[in-house]
Amino acid sequence: MTNSRNNLPAQIIDVRPRDGELYAKWKHKNTSVTPTDNSHFVMATEKEESIFYGYQFDTDEKKKLYKEYRTAWWKRAVEYKYGDAPLALIVELVSTCNLACTMCFTITDKFQNSITGATRMMPWSQYTKIIDDAKSSGVYSINISWRGEATLYRVKDENGNVKTFGDAIKYACSKNFLEVTSLTHGQNLTDQLIDDIVEAQPNWISFSIDGLEEEYNKIRTPRNKKNDKEYNPFEVVTKNIQKLANKRDEKNLKLPRLRSNSIFPAISKYPKKYKSFMKSIGIDLVTTSEVGDYREDSLKDEEIDKEWSCAYPFQRMTVSANSIILPCPAADQEEEALVFGRYKGSPPKITKNYDGSVNMKSIPENTILSAWHSKKWNGLRKMHQNKTRHLIEPGCRNCSHGVKKKGVSNIPSDWDIENMEWKSHPTKI
Repeated sequence: MTNSRNNLPAQIIDVRPRDGELYAKWKHKNTSVTPTDNSHFVMATEKEESIFYGYQFDTDEKKKLYKEYRTAWWKRAVEYKYGDAPLALIVELVSTCNLACTMCFTITDKFQNSITGATRMMPWSQYTKIIDDAKSSGVYSINISWRGEATLYRVKDENGNVKTFGDAIKYACSKNFLEVTSLTHGQNLTDQLIDDIVEAQPNWISFSIDGLEEEYNKIRTPRNKKNDKEYNPFEVVTKNIQKLANKRDEKNLKLPRLRSNSIFPAISKYPKKYKSFMKSIGIDLVTTSEVGDYREDSLKDEEIDKEWSCAYPFQRMTVSANSIILPCPAADQEEEALVFGRYKGSPPKITKNYDGSVNMKSIPENTILSAWHSKKWNGLRKMHQNKTRHLIEPGCRNCSHGVKKKGVSNIPSDWDIENMEWKSHPTKI
């Protein structure tokens, strides 16, 4: 069997959603809800996944809390419950990136100018206040990353001391959350950052590694290295992963566990080879994902699954680098309908127009709990529950998670499998 769109052999790979046992328990209870982000799939056996999480939750108390957390994650989704606080919080340290991946929405002028605003790195004082608030609110899980590359983080605190990604990880881990994680492309990791990560012992670090060397370098070469023949991005990131794994093991530590993720088209020719190589360099869990098409502002009506409703407004919260409070990581454009305030104490959001003029947006202040229980957020939940989320435009209507699913192994007809890029793109990169 072949993929007629790209003339590739069909690949059969063992992929499963996270939380296999809980997924099996809850998946049929409300089929119109997606209880977790099913655009990401685990390329691992149940035993491998069990080992990955077993290292993180190695006491009876931790195991109990983790089961409580993940059960609530699924239960809230199918029962439309939102509890006292979000289960998980995404905190974006940096909203920009030094790469120019062709499948990423962050490379567009629209995102860079009119969406993120002037604050590209979260002030240290804001970060610590948000982390402290999350802890006192009862949040289980902290993910320190989102749209930008978190390892670029470098700011000064009120006393002029430089704070980096390593300091951010250490601070979150010092609060004893059940789970602290982060995502990175991994090319910026210095020996100091590696030492800081190992010292902090977050639960896991996820590396975005799209394919092996040839495919990866087509996608993830830094902007300023495009013409540098001496720079091999794949070698850089794989050596950094090995350094991190070796440093952890030298100290006889269980954490952090290391995970890799690739868009499926980049590994479609060799999924088993990809998994084997990732394991050989120290990756503990291998995952893959669909490639999302972010090139258009608006989905065609026939592409939208109008019976689908999202679980995220019931499970998690996202706070951007400019302190904007959002219901999910798919609200990457910070659409007004999905803005639930700016975290208290943050400056006004300032954005640029295409002509260079600036806008200052008036957005009310909120905390984690005041936003979570706000009338506006409850209204959003109600629209998802009533299957009217597609009326939220711009916003939920055009969410890539709410399209009619084609499956993780789908390769879009407009994806150039040889060059690892869209055949057409609205912006010059």
